Amino acid sequence: MALSFIFNIFSINVTSVLKVSFTRIPFALIGWMFGPVWGFTFGAIADTMDWLTRGYTWFWLFAIQKPMFCFLAGLVKGVYQVRQSSTNWKIDFWILQSILIGFFVLTLVLLLMYLTDGNFQAAGNQSFGRGFDVNVHILQGITMAAFISFFVGLEIFLGWKYTKVKKPKEMILNLYILMMALLMTLVVSLLIGTIASIEYLVFLSGKPSKNFVKYGSYFFLMPRVLVQALLMPLYLALFKPLIRIAENNLRNYLRVYNLSWKR
Repeated sequence: MALSFIFNIFSINVTSVLKVSFTRIPFALIGWMFGPVWGFTFGAIADTMDWLTRGYTWFWLFAIQKPMFCFLAGLVKGVYQVRQSSTNWKIDFWILQSILIGFFVLTLVLLLMYLTDGNFQAAGNQSFGRGFDVNVHILQGITMAAFISFFVGLEIFLGWKYTKVKKPKEMILNLYILMMALLMTLVVSLLIGTIASIEYLVFLSGKPSKNFVKYGSYFFLMPRVLVQALLMPLYLALFKPLIRIAENNLRNYLRVYNLSWKR
């Protein structure tokens, strides 16, 4: 909770439904240490306490995001515990590669199939005027460039790690930390977060718009892609040392607790 409060101080609101934040880090640590079930429970309690103390409008798609950070981190930790003693880390490397490539291809397909639809252009012209066409193409290019940069950057990082491996156990930990960060970005930030942004505004107005629900993801997805592409290196830099600190503190606490019962 203390880490959550500290990281929340440095949050920056980009829009009313998008925030540059590191609050996923403490919840990922909870899930990593205590598993998906207890992590999800803690995330739900923490979100409820935050809602009660700050008094904002509660919406379930926003409320589920913190528990999902804990849940996904707990799942990845479970797989890591099975694989951490393995000396053949290349299996884990190719699992991560498959997830990364699948994420990249799926995102591009969705962008090309849905976000460049001709009906979207017509809806945009009707709502925003003639200048909308130019802005759409510019933003499409920025979004595609962000995804490509995101993919290439991770591939360079993985390739560098591949050539520098000296300790298989260390490489396996790095791979699963990267897998955790990637899953949280894909499932929570880009998928649930984008849908939540659209449905939240529909929830507030009480009047769902077919065009907005169908094409609104375009406007909410683009800034999320850019933000997550920029934040991913920082997540990776912070996760590993904080995981080590948290695990060491937990072990020390359990050691002291056990000794106190033996006296």
